[in-house]
Amino acid sequence: MSGQKFHILIVEDEPGVRNSLQMLISSLDHKVSLATNGQEGLQELEADPSINLLITDITMPKMNGHELIRAIRSHHDARIRTLAIIAMSGRSFEEAVALAAGANTFLEKPFGPTAFEDAITKLLPQKSPTAA
Repeated sequence: MSGQKFHILIVEDEPGVRNSLQMLISSLDHKVSLATNGQEGLQELEADPSINLLITDITMPKMNGHELIRAIRSHHDARIRTLAIIAMSGRSFEEAVALAAGANTFLEKPFGPTAFEDAITKLLPQKSPTAA
């Protein structure tokens, strides 16, 4: 496939998980940006209007995933406020809190590449922003 389809921001403090997700998303021909905590993620969203989807861990330093999701859903910029969000955690009890905060979906770690790709596909628009 020529050209990247969508721009996805991964907010994850664990380097191994961050790198694995980056490889999976890149293999789907999407552009990837990375942040290591919620503060960096929010700054990246505010600076880059091309981001189509946010994937965030819950347990992180500085600003956790729940705080990031709430900051996004109450943001003054409608583009950021309405962004699709996938929350993820190794603790299943985080799901209800993440969804209540405004995440569109939740993935419990560890998850396989098929579940990850399905979650992304369901949340991204059907047409690529780079399509003619």
